[in-house]
Amino acid sequence: MARAARGAGHDVFVLLVDGVSDADYSDFETGRTALTTVGRAISELRRARCRDLVVVGNFTRPDHARLEWDWGTLKIMPRLLQIRFGGDDRVNSIVSSLFEAQGFRVLPPLAVAPGLAAPAGLAAGRKPSKEEEEDIALGLSVLASLGAFDVGQALVVSHRRVLAIEAAEGTDAMIARCGELRRNGRFREAAPSGVLVKAAKPGQDLRMDLPTVGTRTVEAAVAAGLAGLALHADHVLMPDGQEMLDMATRQGLFVVTVDMPASAGPGR
Repeated sequence: MARAARGAGHDVFVLLVDGVSDADYSDFETGRTALTTVGRAISELRRARCRDLVVVGNFTRPDHARLEWDWGTLKIMPRLLQIRFGGDDRVNSIVSSLFEAQGFRVLPPLAVAPGLAAPAGLAAGRKPSKEEEEDIALGLSVLASLGAFDVGQALVVSHRRVLAIEAAEGTDAMIARCGELRRNGRFREAAPSGVLVKAAKPGQDLRMDLPTVGTRTVEAAVAAGLAGLALHADHVLMPDGQEMLDMATRQGLFVVTVDMPASAGPGR
């Protein structure tokens, strides 16, 4: 994301979060903070004269009882404690509002790096069978229904049976569950079978927690014996781009982009 934003002409400052950020950003100006030191995060962003923020990555909600807080965090504690409750959309809305209250704009990742989106019309590998297309349609309908409850961005379907739905564990762990179902005889269709369907929730705030797939997703799908991936067109981040598609093709997976049912409504 940082390199794509720089390539699009943006000046980039990377604020690394302890225990979350592990990539090499040595060629960028960086700062460092923790999930519980909001005051330090704001100071670092102001030091770098940032006005716009793009939030990417997978965050784990902190254990409030075991962590130390800085003064900037303590001042907003009543609001911050609300992230203990509700789904991811609620948490993302709270985090966005905290930074906006400090004068920052929170931008959607795809507004800064639109080239990282899984584009409409994408088709890599073989063409899905008619049965797999029916599985994809079922998966999209289920995700559209679940979105109202702020649950999950992904599921796996095989032979019109929903095998797994993403919850708090994340996509890769959900895919691994499908592999375990296959090993213990609860998922008996011969590999490769089963489609990962990944999409933004209807009405989701696309500024944070955008659905993301990459080479690790492909590795997990191969390990679980899945047949392919169906991604919500223009709403899923594909930061590994062609590398991911080439890996999927080599491993015999198909990758396609699809549209959500019109009744589901767009993300915002």
